[in-house]
Amino acid sequence: MPEHDYDEYHDYGVSDGCRSVLLYWVVLPSWLVLGALIIVFALLRTYDVSVPPSYRYLPFLASVVVFGLPHGAVDHLVPARLRDESPDLRSVVRVMVVYTVLVLVYAVVWFVFPAFGFVFFIALTLYHWGQGDLHAALALLRTNVDSRLGRVFTLMSRGSLPMLAPLFFFPSEYREVADAIIGVFDPRGASAVGFAFEPAFRFGVAVFLVAACAATVYFSRSTFEAGELLLLGVYFATVPPILAVGFYFCFWHSTRHIARLLALDPVASEHVETGNAKGVLVRFVRDSTPLTVGALLIFGGLWYVASPPVTLEGFFALYLVLLAALTLPHAGVVTLMDRVQRVW
Repeated sequence: MPEHDYDEYHDYGVSDGCRSVLLYWVVLPSWLVLGALIIVFALLRTYDVSVPPSYRYLPFLASVVVFGLPHGAVDHLVPARLRDESPDLRSVVRVMVVYTVLVLVYAVVWFVFPAFGFVFFIALTLYHWGQGDLHAALALLRTNVDSRLGRVFTLMSRGSLPMLAPLFFFPSEYREVADAIIGVFDPRGASAVGFAFEPAFRFGVAVFLVAACAATVYFSRSTFEAGELLLLGVYFATVPPILAVGFYFCFWHSTRHIARLLALDPVASEHVETGNAKGVLVRFVRDSTPLTVGALLIFGGLWYVASPPVTLEGFFALYLVLLAALTLPHAGVVTLMDRVQRVW
């Protein structure tokens, strides 16, 4: 039996009033979006209909303004709000200095060691998306994962499904992505990480995914947990990977993190509890717009220095590099949230 390391009940920064609304605003729509895509692509496969290649980039294009990029653009306000304080200039500047240094350092890594930058990006995103889903499982679904080991498995399984399942089910498309991103900086592309596409490595990935998901279900003993893992597994096995990860990024990971941010902000949480969707939207747009614009300026600088092909593929490749650079400090802020809100 799992060791009981945690209190039986803790809200993890999301009050019952917020939670009841966010389940309908965030969790239920995420299930419906992914479920609908599974049905659509199962039917397309049945009737041998393919989606035009350019369409697969649409969710990432949308993510510039729809949830994706903005979801991390409130990080400068988070540390103060975790202390139940109103953010002031000093707290914002302190966060932004650390943020800028980490973004620039990781951006330089892409230019010097692009293959390492790509592998680190996969590992970092696995960790970050796993921590996001772990918090959502605890705070929104109220899954009682009452041991540290169980939470480690939950993080690993939740983060591995979007990052590693496409490698097993769609290896050629996964390699195309690696080629495109690494190829911006190194013409050899994915050859430096070619081992990852060998059958033996992919088999090991499959074994790891099954084991991590089984352990997660065992420790949680939750129907919701098993159901979400099944939904995600079928989704990433059915929907082409770029499209699948794009929709997941916008309508699963980002919206759940935004829900966490809303619950942390006293003004926004009051709007949530009263069902004031307009007030929530205005508040979030106000908070996230400055850093979203700043991120786009960084993207412009990366484009100028890296000079990728002026194509959708070139945009996508460099946009992922931008997201990778931003994810490093963003994951640090979320780790701070996890610590203060007693996820660990």
